[in-house]
Parts: sequence; structure tokens; C-alpha cells
Amino acid sequence: MEDTVLTTTFSVGWPGAPHRVLRSCVEAVAASTDENVGEVRTPDGSSSAIPLRSPLPPTRETTGSIAVMAHYAGQSVGGIDQILRAADVVQELAAGTRGLGRPSDALPQRQPR
Repeated sequence: MEDTVLTTTFSVGWPGAPHRVLRSCVEAVAASTDENVGEVRTPDGSSSAIPLRSPLPPTRETTGSIAVMAHYAGQSVGGIDQILRAADVVQELAAGTRGLGRPSDALPQRQPR
């Protein structure tokens, strides 16, 4: 778990609350001199600044210095021992549904667009 750290680095509006994030984003914060690290588009279409040390994680609606933002990583990240394609993970999860009253072949099929 050396790639993650329990910290209070991303504490703007959330003082003293410990959280586990990737070590690289904590290191990026320490090296940053920016007051704001990006913007996020809000549901009404406007943009809102993201201050340095904000607990807000990056999303599709976020622009800016993504590496300096909070990249949360729970303790279960330590259990990852291999990198798999998403399709393989879904297939493995679907296989785990067999015998639970809904066989994987009964899962809804993706419809072409």
C-alpha cells in the first residue's frame, strides 16, 4: 500500500477528516503554487473554480491540473494484484451470478445504437 497515504491534505471545507489517496497527488499538491487547480462544470452549465487541497475528485466535467486533485483510493486497493481489461472483469462478475437465481446468460444484452 505504499502507493496510497492516509492524509488530511485535501481538507478545504473538510477540516481534520482523514482520507486515503494516491501518494502521487499529495506529492503534486506539495509542489504546486497555484491557488486554484482547475474548474468543474456545474449542472446549470456554469463553471466553478477548484481550490488547491479541495476534497472534490476530478470527473468528466473537470478541467485543469488533474494530478493535483484528490485521487481517492480505499484500503481495498491493496488487494489489487493484476491489471485486467474491463471486459474481463465484467465477464468474471457475470460468471459469479450463476447459481444466484439469475444466470449470467439472462443478463440484459447491450443494444446497438
